[in-house]
Amino acid sequence: MPNYESDDVVAVYPNPNNGILTIRTDAEDGVVSKYEILNINGLLLDNNEFNKMTTINIGNYPSGIYLLKIINGNKMYTEVVVKL
Repeated sequence: MPNYESDDVVAVYPNPNNGILTIRTDAEDGVVSKYEILNINGLLLDNNEFNKMTTINIGNYPSGIYLLKIINGNKMYTEVVVKL
């Protein structure tokens, strides 16, 4: 089970956004990170793996609040994302 961390560097921007979201981590080289996007009801909408940085297009999602979970090695982060 991953640990929830707040000390490490994970950047999610822009937030709020109009449909393009960037995730950047301080993961060491070779460490694969994973993201999950969930709606407010907890339904998984998207997930994928990435290295250090990725851009996600959520332009087809309705305006609202989403949860973004980022798993980086054995650490997990959760961000609230607002889609305008």
